[in-house]
Amino acid sequence: NRIARFILESLSISLAVWAAIAALIAYYFDIITPVTILANLAVVPLSSIIVVLGFGLALVGSVFPGYAFIFTQCTMLALNAMIAVIYLCDQIPYGHIAINNVNIWELMGYYFLLSMMIYCPFRRIFERLRAMKYWFLKRNSSAKTGEEKVLND
Repeated sequence: NRIARFILESLSISLAVWAAIAALIAYYFDIITPVTILANLAVVPLSSIIVVLGFGLALVGSVFPGYAFIFTQCTMLALNAMIAVIYLCDQIPYGHIAINNVNIWELMGYYFLLSMMIYCPFRRIFERLRAMKYWFLKRNSSAKTGEEKVLND
């Protein structure tokens, strides 16, 4: 299931990038854009194709100007596809949300919490909670067996 894995990895990268820059976009532009997580799944690969085609256009156009139209048409097709994806994503309800001004303390707080999430992954927190649960259960079970001994005596 390589396709599903590729999509999930791309989605997780897009989500991570969005989480990293969402506060800056909110601070400077007073907008939150969750639709970018979805849009980046198509826009990033298309932009890579556009860069390669643009390089091919420059290379072929300088050596064989008569064949440059092939790269021009392909580049225009990729650019139009990118614009169409961006337009469609712009039509998604709540794809972008206008917010009030974000102050610098909120920005710093967001990045502090984000860095804490990265520094202290949830997995460690859950492992500690699980260890505490086992310790608590073990303590309670030994206390109950001690109580049972007292009751049996």
